[in-house]
Amino acid sequence: MPAVIAFLVAAASVIHGQETATPSTRDKSSPSDEQEFGGLIIRCPIRLVHTSENVTQNPGIKHQESYQADENGLLAGVYSMEAVEGMGLSLEGAAAGSIKKMSQTPGVTSLKPAIEDVTVSGIPAKRITYSSLAGGKDLYGGGLCVIKGQHIWIISLASRDAAKVPIMKAILDSARFHE
Repeated sequence: MPAVIAFLVAAASVIHGQETATPSTRDKSSPSDEQEFGGLIIRCPIRLVHTSENVTQNPGIKHQESYQADENGLLAGVYSMEAVEGMGLSLEGAAAGSIKKMSQTPGVTSLKPAIEDVTVSGIPAKRITYSSLAGGKDLYGGGLCVIKGQHIWIISLASRDAAKVPIMKAILDSARFHE
């Protein structure tokens, strides 16, 4: 799935120790900034920036966008894709594909994933959490996959700092749709 690949490319910089922190005066101790991605709203302490749009030649995809940020030891990404009518979208497939791609990322070992059924504004979703070693160092992550109609969103978060795990959980817990 393109969303997972895009996130893993970004995660590779964390895995290989090339993370970059952007200085900021905002408080990073708790999610406080509300951001919207095609109808999905999250509260995230770092501002995600639009990184790509419609980068695939897949005829089953009508529209896709990705947003990313890598700040203060937290890598965050949101991927949004609208599929053509009739294209089967699966939460189980998205979650399993995310874990499979992570397990195949060079340098990642001792992957310990968990998948949990959750809801986002009453819509079924899958939350993924994991810990692993990447390049011999601890890596923690989480994600959320949600499908509404022919639209799928994937939120991906990663950090080498265990203290960021509650922040990642709060970001995932904050996901909601406009009412």
